[in-house]
Amino acid sequence: MAEAPPAPSAQKEGGARPAHSRVNLPVFAGTSVIIVAFVLFAAIWPGAAETAIFGSMAWIATNFGWYYVLTATIVVVFVLLVALS
Repeated sequence: MAEAPPAPSAQKEGGARPAHSRVNLPVFAGTSVIIVAFVLFAAIWPGAAETAIFGSMAWIATNFGWYYVLTATIVVVFVLLVALS
């Protein structure tokens, strides 16, 4: 029976480089800019950031609270079905 090839991390020197995931530069750069901008906004204007964050949370809870309850119920039922099957 033929022996399986060695794992990429176990290859000898001079062999092919192991495969690695490539970074999608536009996605990485875009999300990095958004995260840094949000952190700077919260650090420079903490009062305005608090108002914006809690205002957004209140709006979501008011308008999508039913969706959260529905989703949580569906997940619990699914987990129970999987556990009991």
